[in-house]
Amino acid sequence: MDWEPGLYPNKRKRSVEREGKKAYALLNSCALCARRCSANRLEGKKRFL
Repeated sequence: MDWEPGLYPNKRKRSVEREGKKAYALLNSCALCARRCSANRLEGKKRFL
């Protein structure tokens, strides 16, 4: 069946937006790789060469 409750798409959209904001915030003090260099990727900073 392709039917979904009316609130489901909105709830999913908010969840995706929330996760996107979390991921974007991680770039402010980068800890995505094992080096955890804390470089501010949003400003284009590089700490590990």
